[in-house]
Amino acid sequence: MSDARKVYIMGRQDSPAQSFTFNRTATNYEAVKAICDGTEKEFMVVFSDGTGTYIKGQASVYKNELGVNAVQEATLTITAIDIQDKTASEVTSLIPASV
Repeated sequence: MSDARKVYIMGRQDSPAQSFTFNRTATNYEAVKAICDGTEKEFMVVFSDGTGTYIKGQASVYKNELGVNAVQEATLTITAIDIQDKTASEVTSLIPASV
């Protein structure tokens, strides 16, 4: 590669990594760690208005630094290969009502 920095091609989309910080309890961390097995997974982020973002990719998790009297947190990072915005009706059809 001869370019000193990232070069974009018109019409070609970039799928940036998506990061989510969560409260790190033993239960939460083990549940998230279980999906970080190096295989592609599908995720859906649902917003308060019912719309969502579909993300397909590989997940990884790490523990964030600790501070005195601070909340223990961890970060889930999804290295995306596909990201799609979904309407509320698309989200409803993809996620069972019992979830």
